Amino acid sequence: MNLTTNLLTLFLCLGYLTSSAQLIENFNQYSWQQKDSIIETLYHGGAKNVVNVIIDQAYEAERTKVSQDLEALAALTVWKGIKELSESNLVEAQNTLQTAVEIYEQKPAIDRLRYQDALINLSDIYRERGDALLAFRSFAKALDLLDVDTMVQASMMHSSYQHASDLALQAGEYNEAESYGKKALSLSQTEFTNRSNEYFQSLTRLGLIYRAQGQLRRASNLILQAYDMAKTHLPDDDPNKVYYANLAIEDLERNGRSTAAEEVYKEQLAFYDKYSQYQDDISYPVLLNQLGDFYSTRGDLDLAYDYYNRANILFELRTDNTDPRYIQSQANVARILQQQGKYVEAELYYLAALRYAGDAFDENSWTEGYIRDNLATMYAAMDKPKEALEQRRLANKIIEVNLGPNHPEYAVSTLNIGEAYLALGQDSLASDFLTTAYVKLDQLYGPRHARVFTAAHSLADYYAERDVKLALDYYGRAADFVDYHFLNVLPLLPTAERLSSLERYKKFIDKYFSFGYQHHSENPTVGSKMYNTALAYQHAREALDIPTTLALTKEPTADLRKSYNQWKALRSQIIIATEKTVAERTEMNVDLNELFTDIQAIEKTMFPAYLNNHVGRESDGFISSLKARLQSGEVLVNFFPMHWFNMQSQQFNDQEAYLTFVLGPTSTKIDLIEIGLTQNVLDVEQSRGQSAYSQQIWSPLEDVLSSHQRLLIVPAKRMNLVAFGALATKDGSLVWDEFKIDRLSSPFALFNRSANTSIQDKVALVTNVDLRGNPTLADGTSPSKVQVPARVIAPERVRKNMPLKMTTVNADQVIAIATKTLGKKKELTILQNDQASKSNVNALATANTSMIHLITSGLLMSEDDVSIDTTTNLATLTSPWLKSALTLTGANQTWESDSMITDIIDDGILTSLELATLDLDKVDLTILDGLNLQQAQNADGAALLRLVRTLQMAGSKHVLVSLWPARDRDSYFQLFYKNLSKGKTVKDAFYLTQKKMRKKFDVASWAGYVLF
Repeated sequence: MNLTTNLLTLFLCLGYLTSSAQLIENFNQYSWQQKDSIIETLYHGGAKNVVNVIIDQAYEAERTKVSQDLEALAALTVWKGIKELSESNLVEAQNTLQTAVEIYEQKPAIDRLRYQDALINLSDIYRERGDALLAFRSFAKALDLLDVDTMVQASMMHSSYQHASDLALQAGEYNEAESYGKKALSLSQTEFTNRSNEYFQSLTRLGLIYRAQGQLRRASNLILQAYDMAKTHLPDDDPNKVYYANLAIEDLERNGRSTAAEEVYKEQLAFYDKYSQYQDDISYPVLLNQLGDFYSTRGDLDLAYDYYNRANILFELRTDNTDPRYIQSQANVARILQQQGKYVEAELYYLAALRYAGDAFDENSWTEGYIRDNLATMYAAMDKPKEALEQRRLANKIIEVNLGPNHPEYAVSTLNIGEAYLALGQDSLASDFLTTAYVKLDQLYGPRHARVFTAAHSLADYYAERDVKLALDYYGRAADFVDYHFLNVLPLLPTAERLSSLERYKKFIDKYFSFGYQHHSENPTVGSKMYNTALAYQHAREALDIPTTLALTKEPTADLRKSYNQWKALRSQIIIATEKTVAERTEMNVDLNELFTDIQAIEKTMFPAYLNNHVGRESDGFISSLKARLQSGEVLVNFFPMHWFNMQSQQFNDQEAYLTFVLGPTSTKIDLIEIGLTQNVLDVEQSRGQSAYSQQIWSPLEDVLSSHQRLLIVPAKRMNLVAFGALATKDGSLVWDEFKIDRLSSPFALFNRSANTSIQDKVALVTNVDLRGNPTLADGTSPSKVQVPARVIAPERVRKNMPLKMTTVNADQVIAIATKTLGKKKELTILQNDQASKSNVNALATANTSMIHLITSGLLMSEDDVSIDTTTNLATLTSPWLKSALTLTGANQTWESDSMITDIIDDGILTSLELATLDLDKVDLTILDGLNLQQAQNADGAALLRLVRTLQMAGSKHVLVSLWPARDRDSYFQLFYKNLSKGKTVKDAFYLTQKKMRKKFDVASWAGYVLF
């Protein structure tokens, strides 16, 4: 019945099917059985575009026949459903496959293979959509077909039975789960013997089914039997033994059999001791921590300490009470228990450690001071302020004796005493100690140190309910450190550390901004200080990740390597110096300002993004520099995302909100405006919720902005997806009708404000991207400087659940329009299909191309989707620069297989990090069209902004983006291209197009286009 693969290959070789077009043209001449085999061959060969076309063609031809062959229709309907499923159209695929199943069930003699395909795919759809019962029933039908197929391999049948039992268990069909579990067990006995891993898997699976049924004794017997047999029959060094042991321990502890569980724990320890190579595996410290928990819950604190300590210091245990390492281990156990909230046990360990320290060391030893300080912290958490104060004072005395009253640690201890008095409500003493600590720390370190920040923050919180003026003053002093740290130190840190630090300080910023906004009318300078901090925060977030870039650079030049080594050396000096006191830096002969100047000079030599967009790191000059770049009638509107902090309840509001900074060229102050977005707005796209968006975003701004003519808008998070020009004013007109709008990807874009230029001679369109295609490289094209493995962008589990999607935009008409308009006066390059490769796009940067129109989908991920590569040199890469990318030809092959090897020169994924290494200085306009923003993983639009910002940092003067799939798109680009072809500047062409489109079309047709 089937046309074999070899025969199909012979046809291809003989010239019957010499091209995809000819295959499609001649397809109807074959029988349906031949069509079925051709589709299967092409489908498994990865020819997605061709196979999708012929599936639709074959299906429609069979469906519309006057005299239908039901078996043929059923088989081709299955292929139609599989195609829809591959395109993630779950609803359509489900309906189509259900139709195929219904046809098959009408026929007494069926094609078992395609019927089985339909059922298995239906099962996957039901499971994805959360219907466990239908998923199980559909798979069970498929399994019935497999049962009678004598050609099916035993391993496949075994895994199928196991899968069926899992589905049945999820669906609550316990009897069915048990039945399939027993089938798997029986098959494993006959085909793999009762000494195989498959047999042990079957035993444990059936045991878990019995546990779900409440048959705990039967469950325990099977799980323990599996462990006993695995111990006996698996190779001595097989790590699967650990898996079965963990299940056994779980079962024994569940049944209260602690002694037996302890024996299994000991057997695991013996396994790791004998095969020490597995001690490097994460499961070993996990086991030790489990043992600590095990003995802790049994009340045996010594053994709990033993295993907690072994987990943390790896067999360096000393049991002598006077051994400093033992004393430290006691304190470590106490600290761990304290973190777990086990304060009673923790106190015993702390007090024991204090006794041992008294025996081992002289009175007032530093070790005793350390223990007392930790004990005080625990008492504060236990709401025992008197006990906490007592320990703080004793620790303070010890520090004074050991280190002296002018030592930084003494100042920190003084700060702690102030907070202890504050907890007791003794305000005057609290104020004295907090102020003394702040003054001392400021003298020791200067105002720009983390310890000074902590003291200033504590004083600000203290005065927040007592003296608004002093509270604002101390919040401002704390912010001075934050500004300095964000601008100078954080950009030098690895991404993971930088983002973590930003998150910690963001809570302070939100608290400061909430209080400052509430009281800014009482101090006219507060708005400027807060905006300095907001700018410093934005600067730190968008800093280029140099270590990541160098780690991913395939062949760095000798000069680049030299610059990077110099940069690393300076970074180390800076990190060390910022921790030192003023006196220590003087003794070291270190001038931080000189180090910052030197490292900035090196950065400018490394990547175009630094050369084109380095704005310096001195926040005091930011606002005046921004104002100097504003022209008459302009106003800068900068949205800063935050959560409002309630001083009374001491809690943050979860509602998404923005503090909006409004800066004019002549204004002596900064206007502050609060904007909050409610969930009913967030859940609706702007094109369908204009009224609510206008009310919540524009209404609070309108009165402040009414005296200006041009708005320079810097969006953030959700605001990135807002078309501000389409918002309605209070008189019923649109913002576009009353203002000119410039959209900035960052406030720092003003520092590199480009001339309003027109498009020059060279124009390129990149379209009809085939994500599964094979990239074609132009002559002389060199590989990308940076090569990013897919596993670094996202781990395999994320990539499996997030397939790349081709853009839904039809580019053919745009190509025709560009050819008719721009093609008459410009040198037009069109890269389509296999030519739409990353290497060819990179080559446009060196070809003096003036405009690049990219019609492709985007990979837009949230920064929260952290991925860490396990290879040595990429161990901490979590850069947000890797979370935004353009997908070009061949991207899906890389995304799915992660086949990054040294000879691959085009992987199809152009990340923001790679864009930063390009020189786009000759590019006046980049158009990002069809990015599928509404399907993006991060709905707040941060990834889009990263992509835009990177293009501008690399040199592109303007970036045009479509925020949603616009109606009348062809009309829009007909006008826009026509204006560009007449020599209009980019901005003028954009404004003229918007103006004409507004007259003829509704908001959904034009407002989604925004020009950065």
